[in-house]
Amino acid sequence: MVIRSINSVFMRHSRWLFGIFTIVIIISFLGFLTPGQFGVGGCSDPGTIRVGMAFGEPVSYNDLRAAMQSMTLYYRLAYGVNPGQLDQMQAFNMVCLQRAAERRGLVASDTEIAELIRQLPVFQEGGQFDYKKYETVCSNLRREGYDGDMIAAAFRSAVLQNKLMQEMMASVVVTPGEVAEFFRYANEKYEVKIAEFQRDAYSKNLKVEAAALADFFKQNRENYTIPVQLTAIIVEFPFDRPEVLKEAAAVDEATVRKFYEDNKAVFARDGKEAPAYDKIRNEVKARCVAERARTAVGRQAQEFARAAYDAVGESDDNQTAFLKLAAAGGLSVIRTGKFAADATAIGDLKEPELVTRLAAVFDSVPVSDAVSGKTAAYVGMVVAREEERPAEFNEVNLKVQEDYIAATTTRLAREAAERAVKELAALPADKRLASKLWTGTQEFTLVNPPLTRMGGQIVEAALGLGPGDLSPVLPTPDGAMIVSVAKRTAPDMAELAKSKDQWDMIWRQQKTGAQQADFQEFLNSQCIFELAEAAK
Repeated sequence: MVIRSINSVFMRHSRWLFGIFTIVIIISFLGFLTPGQFGVGGCSDPGTIRVGMAFGEPVSYNDLRAAMQSMTLYYRLAYGVNPGQLDQMQAFNMVCLQRAAERRGLVASDTEIAELIRQLPVFQEGGQFDYKKYETVCSNLRREGYDGDMIAAAFRSAVLQNKLMQEMMASVVVTPGEVAEFFRYANEKYEVKIAEFQRDAYSKNLKVEAAALADFFKQNRENYTIPVQLTAIIVEFPFDRPEVLKEAAAVDEATVRKFYEDNKAVFARDGKEAPAYDKIRNEVKARCVAERARTAVGRQAQEFARAAYDAVGESDDNQTAFLKLAAAGGLSVIRTGKFAADATAIGDLKEPELVTRLAAVFDSVPVSDAVSGKTAAYVGMVVAREEERPAEFNEVNLKVQEDYIAATTTRLAREAAERAVKELAALPADKRLASKLWTGTQEFTLVNPPLTRMGGQIVEAALGLGPGDLSPVLPTPDGAMIVSVAKRTAPDMAELAKSKDQWDMIWRQQKTGAQQADFQEFLNSQCIFELAEAAK
């Protein structure tokens, strides 16, 4: 078996064969296809059924299952975490990457796999690989159903992906001429003129007529709806209930100290490490007691939620069953008015998570889970629900007026920008840059771009312009803008010599990123997850 061969490598070699072997998971490739939901006509174990194609060869459900298994094992052993429920698309991507590596003739030898495993912290003791620890971990995994071959397969896949990345990076060649050209491009200084046309300047003289508002509402009616409306009764569990605080305060010194050790970051001051425990013991205990009370109350609320769910589910009178249970526990009840399912508060109760949970309850048993809020935990029950519906004009007339003014003034600002472009284009270049239409000037390089509100748009427009050239009208969220380059100044190339290594590295990263993008496009053309395509 494969694992025996790897074990023999461990026993024969007393030192690391390849030094530090850095695993690079090619994260940028894990999302190269559109995510989709998995499902095969109700067949619970499709096995060899084809779910996609990779490089002209079928990919089966068994292939996906093996890839998921490998990813789970790798994450657990390499990072000490369980990745949780993995997406089938991720597994399909892993299959494609492995096949791409194999098509290039890349091979993960038993020696390389063993050397990678040898370096994992989970198998280290005193800074060295401990074979007994390795055997113990493997034994524990076998009890979970993972055998040695599965472990080997997980790390074989990781080695292949690493080799694929290394091969791609090795193929990137950086020449001095390229670096110089990139330095020049990134450090050229632009001086640009900017003219902004903001809609606020056109609102003063705007007359809003009733007929225009009615017509605007009619044309945009799909934008105006009344969201789902709920009415509820809510049971509150305050965190500061005396009996709960009394019980929470009965905490021993060891528990308080452990709370401090587990939450040192909470007690940090001004970016510095937390003070010594003895100096802030009272503060630590107060927080520890508060957290214990919060946890205890949260458990009480969740127990109530489970009991309420059962009681309401078995009753023909939801409200009576819920209120009877609350009364039996001596709990205070809040009766709400009508509130929207997308609201951030219920009256004065600013607990958006509670609104979300109430909006998600089932009609058959409309009881929410317990929600831990700022000062209390809550469990609610929806007593009335009105579904979303189109709004009538009188219900949203203020919003309609606001939108009408914004849309109209934005149009007026952009029309003014169009006129300004024509006016500037008719002027000689020297007079064009001296025009009073310009509202500002900015200087920047690609290394130090403008940090202003529309900085990115200004840079993008300027890159395609020569001195004196005009950009077209550039729409902005609140109007429009036009840009003209006043001057472009080449950088001092002597500066390149002072930081040549840095610029070599930056340009190499740029070329590597471009090569990865090309590789992604290649994978897209060669690999198709048919289940995702069917789900579209």
